Amino acid sequence: MQKTKHRRAALLAFAIIFALSLAVVSCIVVGVLRFSNPAAPLAKEQTMRTQSFDGKLTLVEEHVRINGVMVAQISVQNIAGETIYACPENYRVWDYYGTYWGNRTYDIWTLSSDTGMLRYAYENGTWNASLPQRPLPDDMPQEAIDYFARIHR
Repeated sequence: MQKTKHRRAALLAFAIIFALSLAVVSCIVVGVLRFSNPAAPLAKEQTMRTQSFDGKLTLVEEHVRINGVMVAQISVQNIAGETIYACPENYRVWDYYGTYWGNRTYDIWTLSSDTGMLRYAYENGTWNASLPQRPLPDDMPQEAIDYFARIHR
């Protein structure tokens, strides 16, 4: 009889500790997911515009929902507001850090924890995607430098 009481008490203590541990781990996981990209869970349809260094072009990052997934679509508009380039890739907003102009260039940099960092180099009136090579280009925006340093420690 005494052993049964001790077993029940031990089982109850185990169940309580297990439940509390599960709750703590769940909070940690949710916190990590939420704060790995703070804007992601709050993602909504929106459009961000950034002027080029000379004001002649506008980089457009538009967040839209496709098949239930919020994605960033990237395009470039001329001074008249006409789209002159539409990036063929969509970036899942959950993983996306942003789109940036190169320093004093028309190069476009995209930063994503899912697909990594891409440079859309502007050459002869069009943009071509490429992975950054070492040595890193001088026109790389500070956000891309910081991102590259963080993932290549």
